[in-house]
Formats: sequence, structure tokens, C-alpha cells
Amino acid sequence: MTTQTKPELTESQKTISDALGQLTEALANAHNQNILTLKTLDRAMNEASEMALHEMVLRKTQ
Repeated sequence: MTTQTKPELTESQKTISDALGQLTEALANAHNQNILTLKTLDRAMNEASEMALHEMVLRKTQ
């Protein structure tokens, strides 16, 4: 049985591979940060809506 070995990467290929790995990591981090930002905005909008609704109820009952 013949075993195939993985060919060695050239220095240029290693550099490109490393850069792609860093880019992938940066994109994942940016994606996670965007999700956190959206959750924060959603929470703030919900709180503002609740406060506005509460204010409207207070005005109607006065």
C-alpha cells in the first residue's frame, strides 16, 4: 500500500495561509462584536419603549 504524504508548503504559501487564518479570526471577532452591538441596541430600544409606554400610562391616569 502506498501512503501519500502532504507536500510541504513553500514560504509564500505559509505566509498566505497564516494571513488567511488571521483574516478568518478577525472576521469572526468582528461578527461577534456586531452581534453584541445589535443585542445592546435591541435592549436599549426595549427599555426606551417601556419608559415611553410607562410615561403615556402616567399621563392618562393623571
